[in-house]
Amino acid sequence: MSDRGARGDGPGAPLRVLVVEDDADLSEMTVELLRLFGHAVESATDGPGALAAALRDDFDVVLLDLSLPGFSGLAVARSLRAAPRGARPYIVAMSGYSREEDVARATAAGCDAYLVKPVEFDRLERLLAARRDAAQADRAG
Repeated sequence: MSDRGARGDGPGAPLRVLVVEDDADLSEMTVELLRLFGHAVESATDGPGALAAALRDDFDVVLLDLSLPGFSGLAVARSLRAAPRGARPYIVAMSGYSREEDVARATAAGCDAYLVKPVEFDRLERLLAARRDAAQADRAG
């Protein structure tokens, strides 16, 4: 799934978001909600597909399920951080696990944030808004 909307530089400019989720219903719901928020969204359903998509396009944010077919979300995050590219997407781990050691493993793999499923979408949008604001400040400075 891909929606490559126009990307502005003003307040509220959409982010390019890659949703990586193997649960088809959850993936579809997340993609549609993010599009309603105005973001340009693509999705992947497994580790290899996620890595290929993330290396092919410059995403601002990767929403990354940690339990994926093919290889884990942690492996995807480690591979993205090791890739010799200029862009560095903001990686948000999403998992049903909430133990400190789970968060620590995700952080060590290169994830910037950690959300526990079921994800509260108002919290997700606040996180994305903060990321958008930071990216705009980086471009302006």
